[in-house]
Amino acid sequence: MGTESPLALLLIALIPPLFFLVYIYRQDDIESEPRGMIAGIIGLGALSAIPAVILESIGIGFLSRLGLPEDSIILLLLENFLVVGISEEICKYWGGRLTTWKSPEFNYRFDGIVYMVSSAIGFAALENVLYVFEYGFHTGVMRAILSIPLHTICGMFLGYYYGEGKYLLMHGDKAGSRNAFWKGLVIAVAIHGAYDFLASVSSLVGLVLFVVLVIVVDIVAFRFMKNAEKADSPIYE
Repeated sequence: MGTESPLALLLIALIPPLFFLVYIYRQDDIESEPRGMIAGIIGLGALSAIPAVILESIGIGFLSRLGLPEDSIILLLLENFLVVGISEEICKYWGGRLTTWKSPEFNYRFDGIVYMVSSAIGFAALENVLYVFEYGFHTGVMRAILSIPLHTICGMFLGYYYGEGKYLLMHGDKAGSRNAFWKGLVIAVAIHGAYDFLASVSSLVGLVLFVVLVIVVDIVAFRFMKNAEKADSPIYE
């Protein structure tokens, strides 16, 4: 861990996720969500890390039985997309949904983004604290640049389609609502899996593709979020 003080480690672990949370929260111009509600979602997001770890352990245990070499591209693809990506994004989704789906506060489509990003930030903050206290300050800096934006972006896409799903359901389109959920999940898992996979590939090509992915996804995601904010509308019309 080095010689960094516990306070310094805690600050580098928590300030970046809180920064992104405040940024997204302030984009909700029409009607801000209750702060107590957001705090509860953050807590559930942090707790969602527990079932995520359990699911990942089960999945990785199953993959180990396939007998693939540890540096196998196939193993890395399966582990990062089907195990880590799906486990974490589903758990974060439920962290954001449990107390919000039937809430009267969930009355605009953009609210879904705020809820899912809050859950993702809770997950990321807990993960950040554990990583930073184990590996040190420099890990916190790298995660602030890479991992925290990743969790935020995945939360954006989950949340956008979460809001769309409720909007469609309230307008009688049950099939469209289900499709919205799956679309959001697939996009979030694809981004998460690609990020982890390229970060795991020990090659120059993998590094270049990783940097390109980070830049492109960051630009696309925040433009997507801005468009979602401009096009926001009430769920109950």
